Amino acid sequence: MEGRIIAVSYEARAFGVTRNMWADDAKKLCPDLLLAQVRESRGKANLTKYREASVEVMEVMSRFAVIERASIDEAYVDLTSAVQERLQKLQGQPISADWLPTTYIEGLPQGPATAEGTVQKGTSSIILLLLPAFGICFAWSH
Repeated sequence: MEGRIIAVSYEARAFGVTRNMWADDAKKLCPDLLLAQVRESRGKANLTKYREASVEVMEVMSRFAVIERASIDEAYVDLTSAVQERLQKLQGQPISADWLPTTYIEGLPQGPATAEGTVQKGTSSIILLLLPAFGICFAWSH
């Protein structure tokens, strides 16, 4: 396949594939790489179809959460309300940080979480999500 790479998955990046790399060079780095041909218009990639699909996906996502579009195929999703609601249904009471088996935030405060499922660390909130059925704990700041 000819042409340059215009979008790279995270998996392909791990093999050293980068944007603007020639397709043949990318295949050498990542032999299992799947390439898709994009239509051209006036010598440039025509992304109209992808932009339209992106708008549709973002509209659907925005029905369920607050989103901030980051690019044509990425968005930041604010799950605060959904997490708080789910934590209340799961426990019916505030979630204390010491109930969680692991966290990925260095220096997590020892104090209990608020009724909303957050704890304060400096000026940023840390949201704690406990998925007991899977034994998984996620912690991230915003």
